[in-house]
Amino acid sequence: MSEHLESEPAAWAAVDRFTRDGRERRGWLRRTVPFKDLGDARMRRQIVRWIGREYHGPTPAIVETLRAALADHDWEVRASAIIVSARVRLQELRGLVRETVLPSANEHGLSERDVRVLVASRIIAIESLASASPDDMDRAQVILRQLSDAPRHLVRSVLGLSVEQHDGAWLLLHSLATPNELADPRPDPLPPGLTLHDQRAWLSGVVELCWVSPQTHLVGGDHLQWEHQPKALDLREHTPAGGFFIARRPLSAAAALQLGLGPFPSRPPSDPTLAARLAETQDPPLALTHDEALALCEHISTRTGAAVTLPTADELECAARGTDGRRFPWGNGLEKLDGRVRSPHGIERFASPIAQWTSTSDENGVPLVLGGLLSPHCAGRAPSQSVNAVRPVVRGKAR
Repeated sequence: MSEHLESEPAAWAAVDRFTRDGRERRGWLRRTVPFKDLGDARMRRQIVRWIGREYHGPTPAIVETLRAALADHDWEVRASAIIVSARVRLQELRGLVRETVLPSANEHGLSERDVRVLVASRIIAIESLASASPDDMDRAQVILRQLSDAPRHLVRSVLGLSVEQHDGAWLLLHSLATPNELADPRPDPLPPGLTLHDQRAWLSGVVELCWVSPQTHLVGGDHLQWEHQPKALDLREHTPAGGFFIARRPLSAAAALQLGLGPFPSRPPSDPTLAARLAETQDPPLALTHDEALALCEHISTRTGAAVTLPTADELECAARGTDGRRFPWGNGLEKLDGRVRSPHGIERFASPIAQWTSTSDENGVPLVLGGLLSPHCAGRAPSQSVNAVRPVVRGKAR
């Protein structure tokens, strides 16, 4: 089954029903379809994580589901199932948790530190499932006595207890155990210049938009090292005031012409790898300087009556990352960089082919970009004086 099935409308509808409707989730546990055949890997991850959030004790259906999840072909499903098995106290699965295969360093882009965290989470889960105590605090204390070198915040993270140390290890476990929250309803009426067609928001009927509601998102924090070593700020919470609409894809030359703007000169990036990927992309995004990107947003505003701007760095990261703190738009592993894979909020082409401009600048006043082949990690921010893509934003009304 395609790893990108979650991007298809039918799968998105299933995920939406599952996420929004508690009755749908309870009904799903009475399913007849095997867990391994339910949607793509990203949907199965969400199912396991919702079980961990909503249930605090086992049922036969939960035992069956997590038994299958511990043997799933997707490493994130397995890692999530280890943590959720400990939180739901599935003592009968202790042996399976012990045998669950975890990835090695450099698989899926994981570092040696990442693998140590995953192995530690499995050891903590095994020790937790050996305890007869129904109290999570008691189990945590027992584990800390038995595993004297286990970091306290990792033990508490695996058991779902609050922690004060929010480092990269905590963020990885958090994203593996936390279901992504889908957006709240779009504002009604829509901002000026926007229309609704087939339940999707559009800018002047040309640019499809995704809605990012004013929910709490995690931004910054743990990041991987790339060629340009993009900067990631300390982990923090960010709630977009009023929410915002953001283009599903960066603006292409064809879309700009439909808006009555252009034509624009062909100016590929100076990096040969980026230039090659851009050339092979169907309906490629425009590659503009920052000043040109700002001017383009002003022209679109004049043409459409919408208040169009570039996103802030926080807004673009939220749109790419969702609410669970994942590393990449598709999850926590570095898989094939496929621009067709949608983020939890629905945006495409964040990680490929080229980076996108923001309205945020660094301490030297140089505009920041996110995304692209050189920095597909959601939290990576890099100053740029090159040409990059434009992903327009229309903000909702602040509450």
